[in-house]
Amino acid sequence: MSEKGSPIATTMDFGETSEACDSQGNPTIKSTSARRARSLQRPEVSAALLPLKVLNHIFQYLPLKDLLSAMLTCHSWNNVLAMEDSDIWQAHLIRNVPDAALSDPFLLGKLGSARKKLRAWYYAWNATDISRNNYIRTNGFTVHRQPVAQSTDGVRGKKGVLHGVHAFDITWDGPLGTVAVIGFATK
Repeated sequence: MSEKGSPIATTMDFGETSEACDSQGNPTIKSTSARRARSLQRPEVSAALLPLKVLNHIFQYLPLKDLLSAMLTCHSWNNVLAMEDSDIWQAHLIRNVPDAALSDPFLLGKLGSARKKLRAWYYAWNATDISRNNYIRTNGFTVHRQPVAQSTDGVRGKKGVLHGVHAFDITWDGPLGTVAVIGFATK
């Protein structure tokens, strides 16, 4: 402190760079090269310019709802996610769909891409919305009914549909009972 109570700034000179302390004693660097670096403009950074390999790696770890948002972000990301058999959809398929469904050649064999198989899985049977006389196999697509007389049993899908054309392939093996019904309900 000076005699009047104001802080004194000290300066050490090292050629082109000088180091000074501010009023609290914190070092401050004043350099002509630092000033030049600040004056240069940085190039614009854009996520759309990321290489395909990097985007594939990042998108593999995003949840599916975030992938939908990414598809709506820019044309570049939409084009990356539009490749239906890319590493992104393969990773989500392996992570989310049980091995029993993937290894069964009759369940998902006709669906050509990993993205379509993943979509089918999210429309499969809901294991939490099923009557007690039914059970769903580990593949998620096959429902079995215990033969119980005088009962009405049902199972719903995981996700409802609001519009569009939808195709279902239903195979009923075994006894049909007195009244066998397959129904599709609206809201």
